[in-house]
Amino acid sequence: RSSSNMVIVEVKMLSGFSPMEGTNQLLLQQPLVKKVESGTDVLHIYLEELSKKTQTYTFTISQSVLVTNLKPATITVYDYYLPDERATVQYSDPC
Repeated sequence: RSSSNMVIVEVKMLSGFSPMEGTNQLLLQQPLVKKVESGTDVLHIYLEELSKKTQTYTFTISQSVLVTNLKPATITVYDYYLPDERATVQYSDPC
């Protein structure tokens, strides 16, 4: 498809990290962002659509607990209406 329906970007936090206060409001000002839900260990960003055009979304996380031997976390993008259509990538510190 040239574009999708609504998609969810699920960002699992690195151990000991969480989204900074104000992250939701910052993301809601960025293009195509319709809704943001954040918890202590995950951030869900709802996008109006996803196309083949490159998009960049910026937010800040902060470290609240020092964790040694930090393992990578995942970012998963999936279609809201067709959740089997997904892509997952790992990220690590420093991001």
